[in-house]
Amino acid sequence: MLRILFLIVSIIPSFFVAHAQYLPKEGSTLNYRIIGFSVPECKYAQCRIELAEGAFKNIDSFRSKVHQRVSMTDGRAVIEVPKFGKQYTWTVVNIEKTDGAGYVLHHFSTLPFPDSATRLHILKTTQKYADGFVFVDGNCALYDMNGNAVWFPNMKIDGLIPESIRNLRNTLKHTITFLSGTSAFEINYNSEIIWTPPNDGKVSGDGICYYHHQMNRLDNGHYMILGNEPALCKMPTANESKLQVLKYDQATYEKGSGAYKKIHLGTVIEYDEKGNVVWSWKSSDYFLSSDIEYYRNTAAFGNNVIDVHENAFYFDEQNKVVYVSFKKLNRILKISYPDGKVLAVFGDHFDKNGQKINKNSFFCAQHFCFPLQNGNILIYNNNSCQPGAVPQIIEFKVNQNTGDNLEKVWEYNCGHNDGVVGDDFVFSWESGGSARVLPDNSIFACLGGNYDKLLIIDKKKGVQWSALPETFSKKENKWVPATGYRAFFLGGRKELENLIWNEGK
Repeated sequence: MLRILFLIVSIIPSFFVAHAQYLPKEGSTLNYRIIGFSVPECKYAQCRIELAEGAFKNIDSFRSKVHQRVSMTDGRAVIEVPKFGKQYTWTVVNIEKTDGAGYVLHHFSTLPFPDSATRLHILKTTQKYADGFVFVDGNCALYDMNGNAVWFPNMKIDGLIPESIRNLRNTLKHTITFLSGTSAFEINYNSEIIWTPPNDGKVSGDGICYYHHQMNRLDNGHYMILGNEPALCKMPTANESKLQVLKYDQATYEKGSGAYKKIHLGTVIEYDEKGNVVWSWKSSDYFLSSDIEYYRNTAAFGNNVIDVHENAFYFDEQNKVVYVSFKKLNRILKISYPDGKVLAVFGDHFDKNGQKINKNSFFCAQHFCFPLQNGNILIYNNNSCQPGAVPQIIEFKVNQNTGDNLEKVWEYNCGHNDGVVGDDFVFSWESGGSARVLPDNSIFACLGGNYDKLLIIDKKKGVQWSALPETFSKKENKWVPATGYRAFFLGGRKELENLIWNEGK
């Protein structure tokens, strides 16, 4: 009798330990529909997952409702369940056993999709990229190429502001990063926070770092992110020749009245995984000794706040250069790393009279720049300086010995004749947008703005796929284009599975 009790006592803990290692965990609520199932004891056995919608306690009732049976490989399987906001029951079957023993029912549920008034409207379907997925930051979701939402960040993350999510994307480390408000987050597929930057103001000197627009996880495991450095700019008198920039102080601003303008100077910060600043660059170090001095002579200076914050960057780690984009100045800088020296200026620059030196304005209010393997650079051009103009994706050859130093070699005009909106719709692409080169040299682009169209185009300018994020307007009682910022392409099922199985360790 004692021996039997001993066996029972010894078996029960091992049973619960084994089942505690099952994924998804018993009773878990999931923010996704494509789910990783893991059963350690099936790593070297032939097993399958049986799955049914509903919360079942009885094995016979469960088995009569099973709608999916999926074989496992190395104790794992990835299964897509049909709906958000539902309960599910599953069990694992060891095919090598014939007695039916071990049928233990497990349970999980999927969270309701947070915003049923958003969708991804497919304008053109694709076969070539059918197994891909897209992160859409305006809709706060990951979609398959047929417009079905499959994942969203858990909206209960402390500090997350859903309406301000930007730059939602996967990383090379198989994690997910995004910005929200002036904070930034790295999470895993389960929406567990892996890392957040310290936001302590060490670089800005103003209490917080004012993170914005973009954060990237680097090859070396570090993080690079954009920030702001608020400052005051004293308007020069006729006898003054230089801008006077002061550290931002509200009392000085109010006392100076019209003599001061609040300006935004940009920062680029690199953190290690412990949150230590390992490198930073400030736009003030460049602009206050550059031709921005002459920009004050133009009408734009008098009528607008000078804004020299960045809106995009790309760190070419192999060649040790950082490309930084400045929307308000129609300018991109190429900066050497780590010394921060400006190696090249692309876009508008001015003479002492505030007049442009460059003959051509190849881009305006751009939101993306990317060096290509052939030495050219790709730019997403919002093109918002010309009323009625559409955004463009442009490839430039860099000419070192010319005044404009850029030569356009390829461009694509991002048309909007999709029949989705009427003639009274006013398109606005003054913010947002991006473009990425895919492995087959096609380009995935996001238009941003209030018509946040997504598309894949080949180098012959053929549209391979396109979609439009939309929101339902109760006022108009119809679906209308949604405002978005950027979108990112997840290349296929394998990349998604990398996200699923990575625990962020």
